[in-house]
Amino acid sequence: QDENFIILGSTDSADIEMDNARGKIDIWIIKIDAQGNILWQTRLGGSEDDLGRDIALGGDGSYWVLGATESSDGDITKHIGGGDICIFNLDDNGHLVNSETYGTLEEDQPIQILPTPTDILFLCGTKKSDIFSEPFLLKKVY
Repeated sequence: QDENFIILGSTDSADIEMDNARGKIDIWIIKIDAQGNILWQTRLGGSEDDLGRDIALGGDGSYWVLGATESSDGDITKHIGGGDICIFNLDDNGHLVNSETYGTLEEDQPIQILPTPTDILFLCGTKKSDIFSEPFLLKKVY
């Protein structure tokens, strides 16, 4: 929508420039302008490991962030078991609007998030079974 850039990653840094550390590893989102100046940055997660996997622009200008989590506190709504999948919605200024957690009692891994112009959110990932990891697709109306 604009000439700015969104960067998604993870950090375990507690440097002064990276305020609001949540836990061991946090999801880190930075919005920069074309000259590389930081417009805003947001850290998300809880007290355990939280990893950023994908980010997408919603039709309303908000951002959808997909992550993997082992946390059960902070910005994480609940811990289901093993590694879970977390979804965050940020407004266009990087403020957290809401978050949800999905998963099974085993290891679940996020792959991609895709919001559509018709208020539908697709999430794909894998869930571990006894023998192998099974792919899944989740459709959510927001």
